[in-house]
Amino acid sequence: MISSDASAVVRRDLAWIWRDGVAWSVMVGLGESYFAAFALACGHGEAASGLIAAAPMLAGAALQLATPALAPRFGSLKRWVIFCATLQALVFVPMALGAWSGGLSLLALFTLASAYWAFGLGTGPAWNAWVGGLVPASVKAGFFANRTRASQIGTFAGLAVAGVLLRWGDQWLPASRPLGSFALIFAAACLARSISVTCLARQSVGDPLPLGFRSLGFGEFARRISAGGEGRFMRYVLCVQLAAQVAGPFYTPFMLKESGFSYFTYMSLLAVALLGRVLALPLVGKLAKRHGVHVTLRIGGVGIVFATLLWAFSQSVPYLIVAQLAAGAVWACYELSVFLLFFDTIPAHERTSMLSWYNFLHASATMCGALIGGWLLSRLGHDHNAYLSLFVISSMLRATTLVLLWRLGRVSAAVVPLSTRQLAVRPGVGAMDRPITASLESEAPPPPTRAR
Repeated sequence: MISSDASAVVRRDLAWIWRDGVAWSVMVGLGESYFAAFALACGHGEAASGLIAAAPMLAGAALQLATPALAPRFGSLKRWVIFCATLQALVFVPMALGAWSGGLSLLALFTLASAYWAFGLGTGPAWNAWVGGLVPASVKAGFFANRTRASQIGTFAGLAVAGVLLRWGDQWLPASRPLGSFALIFAAACLARSISVTCLARQSVGDPLPLGFRSLGFGEFARRISAGGEGRFMRYVLCVQLAAQVAGPFYTPFMLKESGFSYFTYMSLLAVALLGRVLALPLVGKLAKRHGVHVTLRIGGVGIVFATLLWAFSQSVPYLIVAQLAAGAVWACYELSVFLLFFDTIPAHERTSMLSWYNFLHASATMCGALIGGWLLSRLGHDHNAYLSLFVISSMLRATTLVLLWRLGRVSAAVVPLSTRQLAVRPGVGAMDRPITASLESEAPPPPTRAR
């Protein structure tokens, strides 16, 4: 129960935290999900479209490393989060203006996408530490479960609104504004993030420097992951990310350019993948609780090998809807297992810095995978068969990670609710593709377990 003397403040904070989650997720569905499609519409080519979905993430991960040092200079974690979130909202202003005026140069688009990721991921460690201290332990599990469901609905809503705006814009905007529909969705994304900033501002300041908010050097981090079960687990996850990103960023140009799908069909396939994840997560949680996280990790690890391969068989929309549902389900199985293991194997007082360094490597793997995929496309010819070959190659690379998965042995973790901040919706890689910015929803995590 929430203590009576602070109940009003706590209830107010919970309400604004919940609203921030919804507004944030609407922005994700509206904005970042369509960066690659916007690059294509600007005429920058299929390889650039793929890279714009992956490479700029590295800039965000780099800023995230500086968060433990920069955030205290703002006087509180709240001020740092609001500062970064405000700048992230402002990124959409030049994007909307550029779309309305006819497009942006490739350099401008990469710069703005990098700024988007930098300010978005820059909030991650500080937001986790700040908000984690505002929510009482007695209500965390139920509150974050409800917030996550509401955020998923928000992402659906953002995707749907963007799809409708793109379809409406093509029909009703003048021919002199060929990219005007993108201007509308970026303006709506700016509005959604601005509402999120307002919600953040209404929350309490909390602890200026929560316990565990410290900087961890890369040397110490490297030593931690170089040996033992913890290192084997992290190496497996990073290899999966690299293999997945060989194909992942290029589903958008494949669907819009090679397959000729409409924006509405594109949006629908994104939403279906997210739906598969939403439907699967409760079942995966029950399976992990009953049979162990090692079972769900293996199911997900094997399943994602075939998720990409399904795209090579047919481009029929009904078939792809089923394929996307299946992809969302297996990626949910994989992601939940990875989240649980990360937050059970990393001690609480090291979690912020460890995850900051991990996210930097995660973004590096994302960029490397995208560069490999772009190089392969250039060698294969950028035609329909080249994309299909790329999907097969990505599946083959994912299959090689099964060796690392089996070497993990029987890993274990406590099954607890997690609060996740959704950063991206990508076709072909299930539903959500992001670095880890979740918070463990328990006041005192169990002693860390190690892979055996």
